[in-house]
Amino acid sequence: MPQISALLRALDARFPFARAESWDKTGLQIGDANTEIASVLVAYEITDVILDAAREGECLAVYHPLLFRPLENLDFKNHTARLAARILERKQSLIAVHTALDGASP
Repeated sequence: MPQISALLRALDARFPFARAESWDKTGLQIGDANTEIASVLVAYEITDVILDAAREGECLAVYHPLLFRPLENLDFKNHTARLAARILERKQSLIAVHTALDGASP
């Protein structure tokens, strides 16, 4: 099975992460690049509905990064912290492409 690192290389070849805006948070946001993946769920952004549809261990590739501003704590009243905790709990990985995709050539 391929690893997340292979998916990151493929995404970087098409949507170079180096072309992302300097303020953006692209690439692997949650997970380990050495993890093997059987499937990838592609979505615009992470929501509860997307996580409900995702399988355990699945890699999630999204346009908008979940982790954009630093988290000060993992208080589950915070929407971002709660979504990140769900991803970690289900051993999923999260990749964001945001402005790397915006800056890619057609």
